[in-house]
Amino acid sequence: MVPKLLLLPLGGVVGDRLDARTVALTTDLVRCATQLLVGVQLLGGSPGLAVLAVAEACGGAAGAFAMPTVAPLVKGTVAAGAAPRQRGDGVAQSATRLAGPALAGTLVLTVGAGWAFVLDAATFGVSALLLTAVRVERVPIPAVRSAPTSPRAGGRSAPGTGTGPASSATAPGTAPPPS
Repeated sequence: MVPKLLLLPLGGVVGDRLDARTVALTTDLVRCATQLLVGVQLLGGSPGLAVLAVAEACGGAAGAFAMPTVAPLVKGTVAAGAAPRQRGDGVAQSATRLAGPALAGTLVLTVGAGWAFVLDAATFGVSALLLTAVRVERVPIPAVRSAPTSPRAGGRSAPGTGTGPASSATAPGTAPPPS
């Protein structure tokens, strides 16, 4: 979780600058490999703590780069007219957030943690495979304009602060602004 939190801002920058499909595909492959490694370690009977920690840190880091690709992937695959209908799947997302951990717990209890990780690796593999088959249009990033920070540079200040073009106050010894 810590690598994901630390790298999420960088993941956003990478997701904005590079092709979202390529980033998502790469992160799915990394997460497939890390989850498979953890699964094999657990199935082997004597997992190395260092190997598990590094694998999960790498998986978390990949997740930080994957999260920012979701919106550009949806925008690049869903027709503009269908986007409002597609965005209505909040119920499905909420359901998967609840059902996913429940399914994982059930798998761990029934088949064991190792097989649960192997299955998770398989889902990332399937996701990567599907990403190779889907055509995704590149979504341009809107230009972000930063506001000037100085009222003299054309910026505005809060009303009533006595500065900026919206101010009705004048400095002592100066003429009021023309109306």
